[in-house]
Amino acid sequence: MTYKITPADRQATFRTARRLGLNPYEFGAVLDKESGINPNIWGGAGGNYYGAIQFGGPERTEAGLDPQKIGNYTLAEQMPHIEKWLIGRGFKPGMGVDKVYATILGGNPDVNLDAKDSFGTSVNNALGGLTKGGSNYQRAMEVLGPAPNETTMPVAAGNQVPTQQAAAATTTTQTL
Repeated sequence: MTYKITPADRQATFRTARRLGLNPYEFGAVLDKESGINPNIWGGAGGNYYGAIQFGGPERTEAGLDPQKIGNYTLAEQMPHIEKWLIGRGFKPGMGVDKVYATILGGNPDVNLDAKDSFGTSVNNALGGLTKGGSNYQRAMEVLGPAPNETTMPVAAGNQVPTQQAAAATTTTQTL
């Protein structure tokens, strides 16, 4: 099942990335890696993980996801839950894409970045796809497009989101 990104989803994703001090395309790349940027997908070991960052059962509860709404969340509706869960697990704004992915993959930002999950994925072996030029990053740029209503959005560590023109030009020339 493919999820169609709405303008509200895009805007919420950019805002959440900014509040987390992340480059929004790196944040989008993490979402792409975990769920294909689909808030209603089930996957992971045994198909027991749900949502844009693949919450396990206890994590869904911890994040405050409504069990009655599971399967019917928009990406925009899931963003506050993702942010709450990441912060609750010790992620601090500005830590970077490696630490946000460590939090998702291992439960906190201080896990061993070489530790592998049940699929053999580690933070370190995934980083190439999550950063500029990587396949997940490129897909995030394609799906999310330019930053809504803004020309640049400064984020932690001096990273800049490309201008709308540059992002649009990049988006139209990327192939998967």
